[in-house]
Amino acid sequence: NKQGHPNCPHYLTILDAEEQFLRGKHSKAVTAYTQAIQSTSQRGYVHDQALANERLADCLMDYGRCDDAKYRYGESSRLYREWGALKKVEVLKAKTQDLFG
Repeated sequence: NKQGHPNCPHYLTILDAEEQFLRGKHSKAVTAYTQAIQSTSQRGYVHDQALANERLADCLMDYGRCDDAKYRYGESSRLYREWGALKKVEVLKAKTQDLFG
């Protein structure tokens, strides 16, 4: 099947976003991360939605959009908590305290 597993297209979108981010194409990366967030939300993949929010936040920080990044880190933390990844929530809390005080 050339289209791959039907439960995995959001991974391709996340990987595309990562590639765009690494190439310095922030606008395209933001668009791809946002698409991944929408896709994972519709499918109920909380852990992948958390990851996409976290990576979008990192991208937004690099782009200088600190308020938007802070929101996305918050969403990521909320989703990781919902998923039960409490250690990850602690790590994000420490990271955001370092970034935002």
